[in-house]
Amino acid sequence: ARLSVIMNDKAGVKDDCIITKFDDHYIHVVNAGCKDKDIAHMQEKLAEFKGDVKMEILTDNALVALQGPTAAAVLGEHISGLEKLPFMSSLYANILGEDVRISRCGYTGEDGFEISIRSEAAEKLTNAFLKNPEVQMVGLAARDSLRLEAGMCLYTKELDEDTSPIAARLMWVISKRRMEEGGFVGHKALVDLKANAKELIPRLRGGVISQGPVARNGTEIILGDGSKKVVGVVTSGCPSPTLGKNVAQCYLDRGIGKDTPVMLLVRGKEVEGSVVSLPFTTPRYYKIAE
Repeated sequence: ARLSVIMNDKAGVKDDCIITKFDDHYIHVVNAGCKDKDIAHMQEKLAEFKGDVKMEILTDNALVALQGPTAAAVLGEHISGLEKLPFMSSLYANILGEDVRISRCGYTGEDGFEISIRSEAAEKLTNAFLKNPEVQMVGLAARDSLRLEAGMCLYTKELDEDTSPIAARLMWVISKRRMEEGGFVGHKALVDLKANAKELIPRLRGGVISQGPVARNGTEIILGDGSKKVVGVVTSGCPSPTLGKNVAQCYLDRGIGKDTPVMLLVRGKEVEGSVVSLPFTTPRYYKIAE
């Protein structure tokens, strides 16, 4: 499996997604908030495609995310062999009499699993996990702070149809071979952007650490040298439980490098910040012991 992006003709990001390759099919997981436009887009392109392929929309499936340092031990109570499943890999299995697809991934920067199961059985599976005292229910706010710490993009915040993978620093999701071969939507525009990035892409995704009032989406960033020059804007921000400081992802003018002192304009007040490299914390994805 791998993280990927669906692009429009201008190389803007329509959505980010997870694509998993099996022997005779692919599983394509998109954001729920974008599913209608994504499906319509794929159906349009499928109608133009001359090859032997069909798309099946899995409307009766739910996704249960089990994340954290003890996720493997908890899931291991129901299935064996997880020590052989690498990060970003997937398998089919049966848990509690239900056919499931288990992917070792998740948007938290931690080890974990996303389990695709028939919708009516999702509550049964969740309750089985909750019998373990290590497991607690959490909301999207917890996921959001974790993905922020891990430097991961969120669609509608760091990504949208006017933002390219180059600006978002996501070119690593498109392999060198695919860039050379092309043939995908947005390829020509992406090649042009890459060749003229300094002129066409004035801002790149970065990070800022601060203390005090939290900088949220839309907060302007100015230089900390007294010039008041606006050099960026925050796309996502929150307190970091791990660092004990505030973290924010943002888009910054080219040339604004690491350790540059900046000010965040939070509710009319200037809050000191410092530019840092992403991620804010070191991800702890699972690696098979050699």
